[in-house]
Amino acid sequence: MLTSAQGLGAIAGGLRVARLIARVGELTAIAIGLAAVGLGNGLYALPSLPVILIGLVITGVGQATTVVGFTTVIQRRTPGPLIGRVSTAAETLVTGPQTVSIAAGAALVSVVDYRLLLMIVTAGMLTAAAYLWPARRLSPGPSGGPPGRGRPSTGVTSPGRRWRGGRGRRGIAGTR
Repeated sequence: MLTSAQGLGAIAGGLRVARLIARVGELTAIAIGLAAVGLGNGLYALPSLPVILIGLVITGVGQATTVVGFTTVIQRRTPGPLIGRVSTAAETLVTGPQTVSIAAGAALVSVVDYRLLLMIVTAGMLTAAAYLWPARRLSPGPSGGPPGRGRPSTGVTSPGRRWRGGRGRRGIAGTR
C-alpha cells in the first residue's frame, strides 16, 4: 500500500511535469520537485498512516518532477555530440552518493531515531530547493528567447555551423 501511494504520486507528477516545465522552466521545476520530496519525507515522521500516505504521494510527485526536470535540462542544454558523456557523468554523480547514503542510513538508523534522520533528509532537500530557486531566472520560459529568456542553448552557433567543443576556431586538441 505504501509503495502504491508513492507510485500514484509519481504517475500524477509525470503527467503534469511537461506542462510545468513549459510554464516555469526546468530549473524551477527541479526546485519545486526537491521541495515536494522534502515535504513528503517530513510527513513520514508523523505517527499517522493517512499522513504518511499523503507524504508518499507528495514524494512521488516530487521525484517525477525532479527527475524529468533534471533529464530535460541535460538534454536541452548539452550539445548533441556530448549528450552521452554528460548523461553518464550526471548519472554517476547522482547514483554514487545515493549508494553511499543508503549504506550510511542503514548504519545510522540503528543508533539514531529514524524521525531525526527523516528531518535531516527533509532539511537537506528543502535546502537544495532553496539553493536552486534563484536559478529559476535562468530557466527557459514560454517567451522563446535565448537562455534566461525562454529558449535553451543547443550548443549550435547558427544554422549550418557546427559546435566545436568550446575551444574557439580550432576545436579540441588543435584540430580543424
